[in-house]
Amino acid sequence: MSLPHKSAQSAGPLAILCGMAFSAVISDLHRRLADAGYGDLRPVHGYIFQRIAGYGATSAQIAAHLGITRQSTQQILDELQQADYIRREPNLEDARSKLVALTAKGTACLEVVEGAFHAIDHDWSRRLGHEAYAELKQALATMAEAGEVRGPLRPIW
Repeated sequence: MSLPHKSAQSAGPLAILCGMAFSAVISDLHRRLADAGYGDLRPVHGYIFQRIAGYGATSAQIAAHLGITRQSTQQILDELQQADYIRREPNLEDARSKLVALTAKGTACLEVVEGAFHAIDHDWSRRLGHEAYAELKQALATMAEAGEVRGPLRPIW
């Protein structure tokens, strides 16, 4: 296997190598999204889509998930609403808040993401070899489980 940068080929700290690999996958994902007509999205939007997919969430829940202020969350949600990825609707459980949900465009985007992740998996399996790739995925899953990572992926700012 040949890595793109000589510094990455050395046995560097695991956290740095995992971060570089994550960045490579996310960059590839956003290139594919742009090719599919979703070039206005940023990585932070993915964390929001992940949080609201299915049942929706309030802006306070999204802010807590992202670990940012409600004001910053509102700005990001305003961008996504203006681009027609989300809508705000009445929250039947709490009339003081709105529920943020995906629009048809947001849902369609998630389908593109799912396909892109499948293609990225296929590409890396081919590059590394199917057996090595399966072992890598198993090792990463074991590490995540040992680290007691639960729930959806959250940003680390």
